Amino acid sequence: MVVSRLVKHKRVDLAIRACLKLNKKLIIVGSGRYQNQLKKIAKNSSLIIFLGQVGEKRLLKLYQNCSALICPQLEDFGLTSLEAQACGKPVIGFNQGGTKETVINGKTGVLFNYQTIDSSTKAIIKLESIKINPTDCQKNASRFSRSSFMIDFKNQVQHLWRLHQSQITLKTS
Repeated sequence: MVVSRLVKHKRVDLAIRACLKLNKKLIIVGSGRYQNQLKKIAKNSSLIIFLGQVGEKRLLKLYQNCSALICPQLEDFGLTSLEAQACGKPVIGFNQGGTKETVINGKTGVLFNYQTIDSSTKAIIKLESIKINPTDCQKNASRFSRSSFMIDFKNQVQHLWRLHQSQITLKTS
């Protein structure tokens, strides 16, 4: 499955081409100005299904029932990879940016190094050959919860304050 705005830089074309090459079903959730070009790439294949925008409840069911989420794009952070993992599902993603930070390669998904059909195809094949524990995915996603963020933020502020205080003490000594 892919969940994304359908714009060129999201590289949904890679997921489509990889799934066509491997004869795999791909569900695409989202809409955007690149949708018609992506449908042309899909060549009216019954394997590539464009759902458009869906509601939260349907999206949750899609995450829960997919084999994996494909994130072929470079993201600053990227919530979809965490949403999939929170549902116990692995991520196949580009090994840059936010996906690199939110997916544990070999444990909660498979990362690929190049935005090419070959690299993404190999990642899909690799995911099929390893066992991903859904609990590992869920635990990893929980590291990015609001409460975890607030605790880490508070600890970091306290640490920086102590450093600042020690610097003041050193200067006045």
